[in-house]
Amino acid sequence: MALTLQVGKQGSVTLSNVHGSLKVESSNKNVATGKISSGKLIVTAKAVGTATMKVKDSRSSVKVTVTVTQAGTVATLSASPMALSLTPSQKATVTIANASGTLSFAVANTAIATAALSGSTLTVTGKAAGSTQITVRDSKYAVVIGVTVSSTATPPPPTAGGSYTLLAWNNLGMHCMDGKDYSMFSILPPYNTLNAQLIDTVNNKVVSQGVTLTYEAMADPSGSINTSSSTKTNFWQYAQSLFGLGSPLPPDVGLTGVKTASATPAPMTYNATQKWFEAEGIPITPYDDSGAKNYYPMVKVVARDSAGNQLAQARVVLPVSDE
Repeated sequence: MALTLQVGKQGSVTLSNVHGSLKVESSNKNVATGKISSGKLIVTAKAVGTATMKVKDSRSSVKVTVTVTQAGTVATLSASPMALSLTPSQKATVTIANASGTLSFAVANTAIATAALSGSTLTVTGKAAGSTQITVRDSKYAVVIGVTVSSTATPPPPTAGGSYTLLAWNNLGMHCMDGKDYSMFSILPPYNTLNAQLIDTVNNKVVSQGVTLTYEAMADPSGSINTSSSTKTNFWQYAQSLFGLGSPLPPDVGLTGVKTASATPAPMTYNATQKWFEAEGIPITPYDDSGAKNYYPMVKVVARDSAGNQLAQARVVLPVSDE
């Protein structure tokens, strides 16, 4: 049995074939608590995450999986686009939305790119070939923008009529995470890394500019799909205190600012040193959208040219375990 509630709300499950008195235990009282009243299990949602209610009578027990989501729709800090591809001296703008309080930003490597903020518009200027990140913060959240600067000597961008092969891979045979409960400490946060290369098969060269690579969740042959993470673990409730962050992580955003795979394509950034596209720190979990364990969730990587035409795609597993 399963129950989904918003923070601060209550829900109930009717119990039948009861023998003797009933007792209830919650696997995570920080997320949800339960009590028995008039033959029903009454559940109170405390915080975003998941908890299992175990109800026992004198003969047997039953478990109820409780998923707690954020109350209402909360607009968090966002940026569009989330990734930029520039050449030296080229400028591009990023629109910042849903800001709370004063905005600030920091460029990880100003030798590669610089930025200036005016109101809700961030203007980025390419300086030298390489990759860097720009972190934009408000009073509550942070968002990370990937910037790739390519040398002007890079070959011309691809065309939709060419021939391309897309290679994609996870950087480890199996990533591990602590599981559903981060209330005490953390050794392994949710953190997967996806790499990809687009190959022009006519001249056998790596394509590095004029293209965008994205990743998105997809169902495996059994129908299992994993499109979110923040409702499947309490990591987001404790990440700020555990890792000394300046602000809370937005739901489904990892420690590097990278989003988990979802139904919406998320950008990858180009690493000029390694000559591959990457998404480092994807916060994926081993629980699919039905609540079942799946240690091998699948994602689809798609390469498109500057006009949005699909050049190639690849399917890859992001292995993750909580054991």
